[in-house]
Amino acid sequence: MAKIKARKAGEVRRNIRKSLKAVRCSAKPDTVHDLRTGLRRCEALSSQPLPKPVKKLRKQAGRVRDCDVLLRLLDDLDLAKAESAANAHGLNKLRNAISKQRENYARELVSMAAKVSLAKLKKWSRKHVIQPDRGIDGVLSDFHRIVDDSDYCNLGEHNLHDFRLEIKPLRYRAETFKQPQAESIARRLNAMQSAIGDWHDLVLLADFAERVLGEDDSVAVMIHSEVENSYRDCLHTALQQKKALARTKLRLAK
Repeated sequence: MAKIKARKAGEVRRNIRKSLKAVRCSAKPDTVHDLRTGLRRCEALSSQPLPKPVKKLRKQAGRVRDCDVLLRLLDDLDLAKAESAANAHGLNKLRNAISKQRENYARELVSMAAKVSLAKLKKWSRKHVIQPDRGIDGVLSDFHRIVDDSDYCNLGEHNLHDFRLEIKPLRYRAETFKQPQAESIARRLNAMQSAIGDWHDLVLLADFAERVLGEDDSVAVMIHSEVENSYRDCLHTALQQKKALARTKLRLAK
């Protein structure tokens, strides 16, 4: 697993203002990703909900980012290898539809970013985006509170995405601590949420393909096959990391 960089609250605050300035100029994929991730980190470390205009901005950045991910998936899957005129036509039609939607979402995102006051965001974040007062034990306790919840005792297609949304803030909180065990915990949470996220991105692509091409189209069928393979992998990773974090809690409790 990749090394996780520790990020203090002050760095999160500075980065989000920098990202907001950048998005006002251009909704490039990397810039949008930084803005969305930065706002997610702010939420994870904040004692209060995001201000309404900022929350709307985060959601809009998510829409643009989803389009970027879907376009990347089309390239990564390289469905065109199954050469046929029908597949090539379907791929181009799907790519064009996603690109057009991305343009519309990005235009709105830039407009929304221009309306968010940097001064007000700075004032709000300095007051509410703060270093967690509970240590890494608190992160582990919150993780096990989630996995013990009746909604998540048995993970599957019906709840994996919601489970990912629940644990993502815990990863961001874990990243604010520098202890070796904090990095290990953050890496395991990241591995879990990344695997589930990869599967969910394919689900979104499959849904989009069905809407644009129809569920019987050969490209849509191939994407659904990728969804099934990804689901098996992500469920295995989620259960594996879940068990590893349970062992970590036991070790720290001794």
